[in-house]
Amino acid sequence: MKEKIKEKFNEAKEYVINNKETIITDCVLAAICFGTATICGRYIGKYIVKSNAAAYSNGWQNGMSNFYIMMVNDNADKPEIIKSLVDFGLKYTVNGK
Repeated sequence: MKEKIKEKFNEAKEYVINNKETIITDCVLAAICFGTATICGRYIGKYIVKSNAAAYSNGWQNGMSNFYIMMVNDNADKPEIIKSLVDFGLKYTVNGK
């Protein structure tokens, strides 16, 4: 049993010695691919985060503006509510920023 293990070990050793250049080339290529994938992943991830933040902000602003317009239309005859809505509009809607 030990002889078979030694024989397999020697075969593996010979394979490494005979194919050293190919093994080194494959390792270098794998490192380059890993580095490239890491850099590309960071850039792609950064722009996904930016686009999500912009979409959230834009959607929130549009929702607040639509809510503001709806409330002004519903309460046009109540001056105290219109005053509060104007303050709200200046703070939270697209027109206020």
